[in-house]
Amino acid sequence: MSREISVEQFVQRLEAHRSPEEAQKYLRYFKTGEGEYGEGDVFMGVRMGQVFALAKAFIDMIPAEIEQLLENPIHEVWAGRLSIMDKQARRKKTPESRRKALFDLYMRHHDRINNWDLVDVSCPTS
Repeated sequence: MSREISVEQFVQRLEAHRSPEEAQKYLRYFKTGEGEYGEGDVFMGVRMGQVFALAKAFIDMIPAEIEQLLENPIHEVWAGRLSIMDKQARRKKTPESRRKALFDLYMRHHDRINNWDLVDVSCPTS
């Protein structure tokens, strides 16, 4: 696999869009306070449009690399991972064997889809 579509490159490119101001907004918006549904979530402050655009650029990331994105505790990395998986699964040229690998990956780690926006990314309507 090309190193341009590695986990490290994906995270580095996300970090280039980091915004402490946006991160503070997300902490409130996603209810991350004690006892709230998003308690413990960590944010970079990257706008979701930027996350989705980056996911499109990383559409060829292999499932083993996508799985490594789970090791990162940042919410936007998880959203990016799900977006990459979604974009791959929808792409016409993606073979059924890859779709199956993506499905299996999703099912192995569905417990990490712990917030409404991650659910939305993982099962879009269009």
